[in-house]
Parts: sequence; C-alpha cells; structure tokens
Amino acid sequence: MNQHDRTQELLPQYVAGGLTDDQRQHISAHLEICEECREEVHLWTDLSELMEAEYQPQTLPQVVLQRALDEIHTLPTQQIPLLRPLRIIRAQVPLVQREIWLASLLVLLLGFVITLIVDKVGFLYALAPLVSAGGMAFLYGKEQDPAYELALATPVSQVQLILARSALVFGYNLALTLVFSLGLSLFYSPEIVLLVMADWLAPMIFLSMLGLFLSLVTNSGNAVMVSYFLWLGKFLTLTPKIDQLLGEIGRAFLRFWQAETLLYILSGVLFTGMLAYLQSTVMNSRQLT
Repeated sequence: MNQHDRTQELLPQYVAGGLTDDQRQHISAHLEICEECREEVHLWTDLSELMEAEYQPQTLPQVVLQRALDEIHTLPTQQIPLLRPLRIIRAQVPLVQREIWLASLLVLLLGFVITLIVDKVGFLYALAPLVSAGGMAFLYGKEQDPAYELALATPVSQVQLILARSALVFGYNLALTLVFSLGLSLFYSPEIVLLVMADWLAPMIFLSMLGLFLSLVTNSGNAVMVSYFLWLGKFLTLTPKIDQLLGEIGRAFLRFWQAETLLYILSGVLFTGMLAYLQSTVMNSRQLT
C-alpha cells in the first residue's frame, strides 16, 4: 500500500476529527497537492453535514415550533414522506463498496451465459440469492466500510444508514436479476421464466436478510459462509446419494425452501432482530460516551 492509499484510508477519521495532530498535519499537507483526496474530503464533509442535519435536538419556544408545524402542513404531502429517505439513500451510494456493484453484475452475467450454454433455465436463479446474500453481508462494519468511523462519530441513526444501504444493494441485485430474466424470456417460454422466478424470490429475500443480520452480530465471513452453505445445501439434497443419506431430514430441508410464506415470515423476524440489535448497539455506544 503506497502513501496515497494510506492517506485515503484516514480521510473519514480526518473529517470526523479522530486523528492526532501529527496525522492531521500530514493529511493537510497531502491535500494541498492531491486533488483526488480533496474531492474525497468534500464527500465526507457533505455526508457529515447531512448526517448532522438529520438530528438536531434543540429546545425551541412554542411559537417557533407552531410556526414550523404550520409550514410543514402547507407543503405538498407527497414531498414529506419521501424527501428525507431519498436524501439518505443518495448519500449512501458512494459509500457502498464499489466491488459489490461490479461483482454482482459479473456473476449474474456469467450465470446468464452459462444458462444459455447448458440450457438450464434454473442456473441463473440458483446464483441470484447467493449474489444478494453476499452483497448484503458486506454492507456495514469496521472491516469493510470506509465510512464506519465517520458514521459512528455523527449523531445520525445507524438504522437509517443500514436501511438505505440495504435498499440500494438488494434493489440493485433484484433489478439485475429481472433484467437478465427478460433476456432469458427471449430464449425460453415466458411462462417457464416466470415459474422459475417465483421459486427464487422468497429465498433471495430470506438469504439477504440472513446475510445482513449475521454480518452485524458476527462478521461478514460467517454471514457469507452460513448463507452459502444453506442455499447450496438445497441442491446437494437433490442428489440421490445425499437424499438417501439424509432421508426425511433432507426432504424436510427441501420443503423449507419451498415454503414461501415461512421464508417471508423468517425474513421479517430477521429484519426485526436486525433493527433491535442496531438500536441496542447505538444505546450502548451513547452510554459509553
């Protein structure tokens, strides 16, 4: 790693004020000669200001509060519920690891090509849940998030951040899969494509929530390993030898993946558990500070 890369890694902490005086002087000197790093600092600064704007606890006179409420009530109603979430989501776009976008595209593209070569329409959909779970497992955390220190240093809700990133990555993977599905409909019957799509949507949502939840409570490596093992285990149980070995346990495991309602319910449980875990983490951090 060269000097430029080491400096870039410290930029979030530089903006958050978490460095020593010597480190700040070194980075300030580097910023005078490096336009790329100056643009990075502008990005972190803008994000910090957005986060701080989301949470400004103040005690205001009643007349000021009433005036603010009156102004809010006069705004078009369609702007109020969407404006803040869209701002947060837009701010998270450059903070998601760039490798996630490219890796998802390349893996699904490869799956699309192999599907046409081997003439197995289900091959692409076997990859889609794995791609989504892998992306969700690397959304947030100290090891893989360059903005992690900055996020902790600002009084924004960590729940909002993780929800925004989840919407981005899951929506991206879902959109890619749908695009490639449209491509498959050019070679296969649309009825067959729709039938297979119905089989992967619930597992994709479940594995995405599982990967995200496990990455928060353990680490990203464990999240990917467990998610991949569970999904690949489904296809192993379809082989005659494994089916004979596992017997009723294997068949129950297959029925689990076919129970869409159960998968949606478990996804909701994991989602609720993730929110509770984030809230408790934030409260513990505030108590320590």
